[in-house]
Amino acid sequence: MPLDKNNEPIFDEDEAAVLHNNAVHMLSRAIGVDVLTTFADVAVEDMADTSNTTATDDLERVER
Repeated sequence: MPLDKNNEPIFDEDEAAVLHNNAVHMLSRAIGVDVLTTFADVAVEDMADTSNTTATDDLERVER
C-alpha cells in the first residue's frame, strides 16, 4: 500500500477495498489482462492443474 511522507497509508482499508472492487469490475472483461494488482488484501487462488500429474512430476524432478 502506498505510504505518505510519515510512512502512513494514504488509504484506509475500506477505501482500498473500494478501489480494488472498482478495478476488478472495470477490467473483468479486458482482453489480455490475466493478473491485476491493487492495494487491497486479496485472496490467492491455486491455479495448479492437479489433473495432470506428469507436469507436477517433471517439476519435482527438475527441483530435485
